[in-house]
Amino acid sequence: MRLLKVATCNLNQWAMDFDCNLKQIKESISMARQAGAVIRLGPELECLKDILLGDWTDGILCSIGMPVIKGSERYNCQVLCFNRKIIMIRPKMWLANDGNYRELRWFTAWKQKDQLVDFQLPIEISEHISQKSVPFGNGFIQFLDTAVAAEVCEELYSPVPPHADLALNGVEVFMNASGSHHQLRKLDIRLRAIIGATHTRGGVYMYSNHQGCDGSRLYYDGCSCIVVNGDVVASLRGSISSFQEQASRKTIVPSVAVPYKLSQSFNLKMCPSSPLEVDGGSNIENLGLQNIQARIRMVLAFMLASLLPWVHNKPGFYLVLGSSNVDEALRGYLTKYDCSSADINPIGSISKQDLRSFLRWAATHLGYSSLADIEAAPPTAELEPIRANYSQLDEVDMGMTYEELSVYGRLRKIFRCGPVSMFKNLCYRWGARLTPLEVADKVKHFFKYYSINRHKMTVLTPSYHAESYSPEDNRFDLRQFLYNARWPYQFRKIDELVQELDGNKVAIEEDHEKLGTISHGGGGMGVAAAGSGNPNVGI
Repeated sequence: MRLLKVATCNLNQWAMDFDCNLKQIKESISMARQAGAVIRLGPELECLKDILLGDWTDGILCSIGMPVIKGSERYNCQVLCFNRKIIMIRPKMWLANDGNYRELRWFTAWKQKDQLVDFQLPIEISEHISQKSVPFGNGFIQFLDTAVAAEVCEELYSPVPPHADLALNGVEVFMNASGSHHQLRKLDIRLRAIIGATHTRGGVYMYSNHQGCDGSRLYYDGCSCIVVNGDVVASLRGSISSFQEQASRKTIVPSVAVPYKLSQSFNLKMCPSSPLEVDGGSNIENLGLQNIQARIRMVLAFMLASLLPWVHNKPGFYLVLGSSNVDEALRGYLTKYDCSSADINPIGSISKQDLRSFLRWAATHLGYSSLADIEAAPPTAELEPIRANYSQLDEVDMGMTYEELSVYGRLRKIFRCGPVSMFKNLCYRWGARLTPLEVADKVKHFFKYYSINRHKMTVLTPSYHAESYSPEDNRFDLRQFLYNARWPYQFRKIDELVQELDGNKVAIEEDHEKLGTISHGGGGMGVAAAGSGNPNVGI
């Protein structure tokens, strides 16, 4: 008789909070090892590559969910690690694309279902673990005493799940890394599928799930479990005649041999003050008064839209048009349910810089000279009293200019930049006039307020899609609306880069060839294109 101790877990992983996610994975592996487990299963897409660089997998097989880029495709994978080596990478073959899921937007399904290919590891991982390549694809791990394989979430519910062929090939332990959100009565469906997986085929089925909020509207309910169909798996399978008949005509699934025993022989021991503003007292009081005024504007606008047709003896009601733009939405420089709320916003997906260009063009070519005065006026929310020596200005309140915001918006959406890659890009673009430390402060300031105010986008007035930098999140720019606004991992990486640059006002040389030659005229590739009149430059 063989004993195999395995461990699965619920983890409250938070999108983009890499430090916290890594800490929780390490704790789960440590707890599994302390309990004597030789297999640890974590949920789907639980972290990035950092966990692969330590000694956490000594003596324990770890299935870790993470995205992997192979060639030009991005895959949702389970990375199977053991004794500081990557044994195999198992990409997801069936992606969830219904209901709340949009996996095909981010990942590619693995189509080569009956083979393992050689995958070249990234250089930073390869050098650290002294391993150049790893088998990649649909297969299983053959230990000296048992066979182990992975499934990923949606595959369990597919018409012909992978564990069917795997069981016929002798696999005894199945690991399912899942990201399944809560829904009434959904747990019953999930448990029936897990139990059914081993009811006729036998084996051990491990299931791991996230538990907590995903940074958006979904809650993951955990409910990780281990299902075993009988105590003696091999004998159970051998006693089912139909299983043996199908096994003789099975689809061959490739495997990776590991000369190690997982099982053990059977035995019985086993509060600061706020500065004063011009009006309203503290910052909090001042902001509260501004929010009231902004929301009164919205109430009055909808009241007039309802009453003006009655005044003019006309049927129906008027539409209320919004006037917030992309930059204000991206920075969150607006109040929820204020004058940004309307029936439709005709300029909601256009940046302030483009809007000003339109105004200048219309003033010159259409003869509306008053538009030139509007374009030249300093942008202001007009929510504080104007004094002889004070006037509220948007760019002062925001701590950044609209020109900078336009660059941030293009880099974030069009060029897919997060904090670190945006910092690198802007060191090239602004390196002649700003030190890396100054660039870092600007990038951190933007992402801090972008994440704090991200929730405001969820209730913003609909606008027609006009530009590729639009942050509209109903369909075009899907992302979470809850972030760790401290960005500890990303900001730490920026600080490390600032230390490496030592305050020099030069580009980061190692990435220069990737980004191309910088042209002050707005052409070329990389970040120079972020200032181009053509938003698709560099795509």
